[in-house]
Amino acid sequence: MANETNVTIRGYVGAAPMVFTNTADQETGEVTETKTTVIRVGVTSRYYSRVDQEFKDGPTAWYSVRTYGALAVNVAHSVFKGSPVLVRGRLMVRQYEDKDGVVRSENTVIADSCAIELSTGQAIFHKTSGVPLQSIPGEPRLSTGPVSDEIDDQFTTSEEGNRSDTDTAGVLQKVMS
Repeated sequence: MANETNVTIRGYVGAAPMVFTNTADQETGEVTETKTTVIRVGVTSRYYSRVDQEFKDGPTAWYSVRTYGALAVNVAHSVFKGSPVLVRGRLMVRQYEDKDGVVRSENTVIADSCAIELSTGQAIFHKTSGVPLQSIPGEPRLSTGPVSDEIDDQFTTSEEGNRSDTDTAGVLQKVMS
């Protein structure tokens, strides 16, 4: 077991994701291309005030969430300012010097997973790999029944076997009604 702090945070994205493409390793000089996406997530605790007999917001803690590789690309396409997210990863405190020369620190989460928090909204999953998933015996199939036939009509299949929706809102509305 490594000596590190793993955390899960639940909050809202405070600004549009920042996407970086790194083309060279600073230490070795090796030329590589990696994607990095950074999002700022605000986590506000809530508590019940017995004096006022109502829920109140506590202070907001801000985290800088760093994602790399395929996760970075998916976060850049899926997360927007105001999105409710769940983030899991390694917590570290990063120190830096601001433009005025003042040394500051920030809580940074090096994310190994990031998700839209579904208790506050809806999302539709899109597989990004070119290899289709294998079916599992006993698992229900999407294309059985009248409702799923409507869903299938809303999707197009690419040459690699990936499905992409043509009208996400329409599909959700039809399924939910």
